[in-house]
Amino acid sequence: MIFKNKEHYERCVAEYNRISEGKRKITANELGGYGGNIFDGVRYMDQKELEKCQTLPDGYTKCLSRNDAANVIGDGWNIDTITHIFSYIKETNV
Repeated sequence: MIFKNKEHYERCVAEYNRISEGKRKITANELGGYGGNIFDGVRYMDQKELEKCQTLPDGYTKCLSRNDAANVIGDGWNIDTITHIFSYIKETNV
């Protein structure tokens, strides 16, 4: 998700925690009577932004719908992440 800025994100999190009463997830039905506007300006990443986050070339997932692309891209690991994780593994002589 994309927020206006860090402060907007923090306000959204606080408001979500307030209306969800501590639940991790709430349904749209549970938000039925919500009349606030704190979430205005929040949006999901588009397909191109999702590709960039995983260091994929622009248009790499163009044969997929946005939601299918999000599912596939979200299941992947990029080289930078793997390199970072492996950087903490120390070589030992066995």
